[in-house]
Amino acid sequence: MQTKMLPVGGTLKARAYPWSMANTPKLIRRLRARLQSKATDVLGSREKAIGWMKAPNLALGGATPISVLDTDTELGARAAEDVLVRIEYGVFS
Repeated sequence: MQTKMLPVGGTLKARAYPWSMANTPKLIRRLRARLQSKATDVLGSREKAIGWMKAPNLALGGATPISVLDTDTELGARAAEDVLVRIEYGVFS
């Protein structure tokens, strides 16, 4: 029986690691859209959501929700969404 080697080209790597640096711009756009949608639902309007995303937030260490997406990507998105969930349920944050 002969063993076949799998190619390790860019295509296989992209499928194996979908959150790799090659996909970062697309990932950030998706996370921003998801965060803006959640913020709009929680805050009641698109304008309020955009304002919230651009304002420094103490729960995020003084960073803006938009900036944590640019620096921490997935973890930043989760942290910003966590703040929105706390706002939604009336938990001080």
